[in-house]
Amino acid sequence: MNVDLARVTVGGYTYRADLLVLNTDMCLAAVRREIIDLIGRVPTFRRVGLAFPPPAHASVYSDIFDCEVTFDTEENFLEFDADLLDIRLPLAHSIEFEISRRACEKREFELSHWVPADLVGRLFGIMYDNPTCQDVVKLTGKLGMSPRSLQRKLKEMGTSFSALHDLVRRDIASRYLSENKSTKEIAARLGYKNTSAFSRAMKRWSKLAGD
Repeated sequence: MNVDLARVTVGGYTYRADLLVLNTDMCLAAVRREIIDLIGRVPTFRRVGLAFPPPAHASVYSDIFDCEVTFDTEENFLEFDADLLDIRLPLAHSIEFEISRRACEKREFELSHWVPADLVGRLFGIMYDNPTCQDVVKLTGKLGMSPRSLQRKLKEMGTSFSALHDLVRRDIASRYLSENKSTKEIAARLGYKNTSAFSRAMKRWSKLAGD
């Protein structure tokens, strides 16, 4: 990144994946509005980065931010000249700043500990739809969150990605066995490298059931 540029990043969205673009748009628009309110004018933005493919309204971004727009970036961001950070704010007030700072810290804490009530249910749905997929990044991407964020939230709930994935494959395997499908076919449908790996999983599941 250019040392003469400052970057504001937007991320960590953990709710409905189908609202990821909308949520990102709202956050970036809010950041733009906040900067304008703070400095009292519209600054010169240098680049907007969006961590998703061009949506139907792709052309709107350049109209709003009046700068280069890049899609499929590693993170969502808004860049502007770094010297903008040194501008004296016309409406600066020490007491208001302290009140706002504490309010932001409180809100940040609340958001970092927030877990959607249907998180596990949505994850189960994705796993059942993609039983052969063992790529954590790909599956969590469908939730609109990072693997690290998901693992942290699942840990707080007393479970883990691997444990839930194991439950799904165990359930699907049981259903296939009741349909008299072969071990080789089931192993392939569940994404196991070979029948031996699937057989080991079956033995492990049998022990868990016995416990």
